[in-house]
Amino acid sequence: MAPKISVVMPMYNVERYIELSIKTLLDQTFGDFEAILIDDCSTDRTLEIAKSFSDRRIKIIENEKNLGHPGSARNVGLEHAVGEFVYFMDNDDILMPNCLETFINAIGDNDVVFDGAWIGAVNGDNPRLEELDCRVVRLDGGSTVSADPKQRIWNEMVQHKMHVAPWLFFYRRTLLEKIRFPDCVAEDVFFMLDVLLATDRIVKIEEPVYIWRQRDQSASHAIERLKQNIEGAVRLSAYLEKKLAAFDDPMFVGNVIFEVVNGVMIEYLLKFYISEPAKAIEGTEEALRPIFGDKTMFVANLIRAYMFQCVKDVRTKNDDKCNKQN
Repeated sequence: MAPKISVVMPMYNVERYIELSIKTLLDQTFGDFEAILIDDCSTDRTLEIAKSFSDRRIKIIENEKNLGHPGSARNVGLEHAVGEFVYFMDNDDILMPNCLETFINAIGDNDVVFDGAWIGAVNGDNPRLEELDCRVVRLDGGSTVSADPKQRIWNEMVQHKMHVAPWLFFYRRTLLEKIRFPDCVAEDVFFMLDVLLATDRIVKIEEPVYIWRQRDQSASHAIERLKQNIEGAVRLSAYLEKKLAAFDDPMFVGNVIFEVVNGVMIEYLLKFYISEPAKAIEGTEEALRPIFGDKTMFVANLIRAYMFQCVKDVRTKNDDKCNKQN
């Protein structure tokens, strides 16, 4: 008999965190699930640790070559999933004991549950659960989802700025038969756009049942991530334009592209421009050159001016906040 839920978790080089992640999944109050763990050619002890669990619900898939993106590994998991519902978990995060039970109780006849709350561990590099500094995060957003697809896209992706992390969503598997993640950065935005175009049967809850680790990354990795983000933003712009063309409203399409792509880029770029401005400038130009050629400096200067204004705005707000506190 098929399990009720398929939990899909890509794994890659997380030997410090994977044991706790798997343990909190296996300790769920709702136990009728399969855990599909996709190892994307880890070079540390991740796979060894995963194999040390002797639970019949665990299915380990070993990719023959590294796919490079968690979205691609999630697609592998979707191909093997047999549960009525699908849930995506990241390989370094933690589930509260009632996570799956909360989702299964909420979905009813709907296709998707969106959870607008989670627990953020700001010192996520610490592998010990009892030493994590956890804080509840809640999103502002409407309680209903429009039946009109155009209004739905605008409300959720622009006005409410729906957070698109895969672990905030619980899906009926039949909805995802023709929906897959692309092999690039911001893969969850592509995926969520397709979901929003496919259904309005989405119920929203605010139950913090997932602990997300916020981990620091090296400057060298940050530059590579910056390049990937810019390349992903270009692909996302083209994808949005193609998918939304059927609405025959160029102004709507342009506004959605601007707001969504800006949302994808701004948080990461802003953090990098504040902490490593020289490396951020170098990384931006390097990432833009294969895309814009001899127009690279013009585009890079526009981005640079925009980011420096954003940095100024953030620092002004922080100064105002400090002055009020003093």
